[in-house]
Amino acid sequence: GSGGCGRCASAGRHIAVAITIGSPGLPGLAAAILFTQDGGDTWSKTHIAGLTLGSAPSGAACVGTNLVVISSADNALFYAPIVDILAGIETWTKVVTGFVATHGPTAIWSNGSAAWITGALGYIYYTADVASGVTVQQDGSLTAQTLNAIAGVDRDNLIAVGASNATLVTRDGGNVWTLLTGPAVGVSLGAVTMITPDRIMV
Repeated sequence: GSGGCGRCASAGRHIAVAITIGSPGLPGLAAAILFTQDGGDTWSKTHIAGLTLGSAPSGAACVGTNLVVISSADNALFYAPIVDILAGIETWTKVVTGFVATHGPTAIWSNGSAAWITGALGYIYYTADVASGVTVQQDGSLTAQTLNAIAGVDRDNLIAVGASNATLVTRDGGNVWTLLTGPAVGVSLGAVTMITPDRIMV
């Protein structure tokens, strides 16, 4: 099954990636990246070494020159250079620095140079250097609901949504997050798109 997809910046190439769920059976396979360099005419696959076998990655995004995959099961992110993935020679690096126990990552959004990652029980993380890990921007003090999705239009304006109508927004890149009244009381919100800072689809 598909775990997520997205586009990565490229020099004139039409690159897209999707993540798949791993297989827990024998011999067991880690989840994989499906990627295309020609807009979808042809696809290739590579497994994400180090992920818990059979687990479903929570999301993926391109951050700088790396592809980043997050895993709630591992409470970690995994990254590899995009050029190495395309060449079939990548080495995946697991990073746990900054992630808090029981608040594992659930979704990721990147503006290309940095990333914001939602977590269980109201957490939001930030990173501009995936090799060094993440820092906590929101520690669950605004909501204890698990956040399921995050989106933005630039590095300042972002929105995160989650269980029981939880909705958080920032206008300054996450220095301050504000709890809003979401669109559907009691409903678990699973996806969000920010079209403009004031125009949002949930």
